Amino acid sequence: QRSQTPGVPRPLAAVVDGLTVQQAEVLGLALKGMRCATIASELDLPESVVASELAIGLRALGVADRTDAVYATARLGVTVPARPLAHAR
Repeated sequence: QRSQTPGVPRPLAAVVDGLTVQQAEVLGLALKGMRCATIASELDLPESVVASELAIGLRALGVADRTDAVYATARLGVTVPARPLAHAR
């Protein structure tokens, strides 16, 4: 159990124990509403790897889907940093 200072946002990797940087990044992008194919393109990873990393992130949060992950991270005070898309113009 990690201590939490009320009102202080915390990064995803600092809250969800055991996630690699890549898993936290994939989960964070998914929480921002990005599809697996878009995440794969953004991170230059195979879509199958993105799907696997996302599944690991959801399991680490103890949730079954992205919607539940949004609620879980909000309860934990997690912030998902803004990341500009390389393909956005």
